[in-house]
Amino acid sequence: MSDRDEESGRVPNQRLIQARRRLSSPSGSGQEMSPQELAEAINAYVWEHHKRQANLDRSYINKLENGTHRWPNPQYGEAFRHILGVPTDAALGFYGRRNRSAKPSGQAAHQETDATTPPANAPAHLLSERVRCSIVAGEPIDANAPKTDHLQLRALVTQMNGAYQGADYERALALVPAVMNAVAIRATSPSGDPRSASAAAALAHLALSKLMLKLGDIHLAWITADRARAHARAAEDPTLETATHFSIGCALYELPDRQDEARHLVERGLATARSGTINDPARISVVGALTLLAAVLASRRHDLPQAEQHLQAARVLADQLGGDRNELWTGFGPTNVLIHQVGITTETDPQRAIDLGERLDTSRMPVSLVSRRTQVHLDLATAFSQRPEGDPSALLHLLQAEVMAPQLLRVHPPARSLIMGLLTRERRTSTPGLRALAARAKVEV
Repeated sequence: MSDRDEESGRVPNQRLIQARRRLSSPSGSGQEMSPQELAEAINAYVWEHHKRQANLDRSYINKLENGTHRWPNPQYGEAFRHILGVPTDAALGFYGRRNRSAKPSGQAAHQETDATTPPANAPAHLLSERVRCSIVAGEPIDANAPKTDHLQLRALVTQMNGAYQGADYERALALVPAVMNAVAIRATSPSGDPRSASAAAALAHLALSKLMLKLGDIHLAWITADRARAHARAAEDPTLETATHFSIGCALYELPDRQDEARHLVERGLATARSGTINDPARISVVGALTLLAAVLASRRHDLPQAEQHLQAARVLADQLGGDRNELWTGFGPTNVLIHQVGITTETDPQRAIDLGERLDTSRMPVSLVSRRTQVHLDLATAFSQRPEGDPSALLHLLQAEVMAPQLLRVHPPARSLIMGLLTRERRTSTPGLRALAARAKVEV
């Protein structure tokens, strides 16, 4: 197999290939384990441990090995780790998201060895290469664009965040060039209040990072989040700097072997934030969002007591806030804390997540938070997909998510991975609408 399939642009998953080849064939032939034998071992493991019939075959393993797919569903990932004897998904070159249902608002997906390569299940060409390169370089996309002041830039950022939270990702992407032009031109020709200009630039980069996280471009999300931190420091705005800890932490966690760095960064950010006064709504909301991220990171380490401590701290902050709000586009409040509790519980106790999620009332959240409310249906779809005979209910929640946010399933890698997982074990009599949904989302197996 070549290092890269030049025609398709796929990168073979050498970690998975090598891990399989280290095992001997169970036939006793003395040869390496074949893709078909690995698929049969996965099927047996899933049945033994989850009482679920999996029908993986050589073709599915080949697609993982040649880079067509990069993220098996949680049960398959567990089986791969057990059979191939590795502790993490990254050791097998898997990325995407173990379970994006637990994501804090504004997050996106696991990445593996090549952080510049979008996940295989992400739609291609969301940003042109020219726009992407301009963002990386911090240069205007159109050098002749008119200069803007920081108030105009803030207005553009408000539009982008509104489109993002409304799950109108096409509109958010369409605003990227204008935002980048305003940031870059403003940075090269500062005037007026420099701290206000820096704060506006920080907000712009936070919005860009959030959008890139949602779309699975983790490398670009990291760059823009780090740049936001520099602007926040120049603005001497501790609340904004705390917000950048959130975005950098999200991006770091999605990169290979950077999870510990994400945890330390978030813990330092929380320690600094809690050492000062937390009394205005924006600061409460930003610290609350960072606390929810800490809970998610703890759950990913299987440290459930620590995750619950962070959730409880977030509940206290949400009560202090006094209701569901959207300060600094965090969407933080009591309902968002419950959404995160459902997402975290999805990994550890799917049935409890279902019980919590089906009782959750998201109508109290600001109407603009379409993406956050839709997340509950993705959480429930993920939880049902891990239950015996749960695929029909998982499909129903995916269909409801599609109704609420039609663009989401076309752009969000974790949602697309969930559809892909359902397709790999499809029984058409029980999930008759799955193929049509996959076609609309442009997901293929």
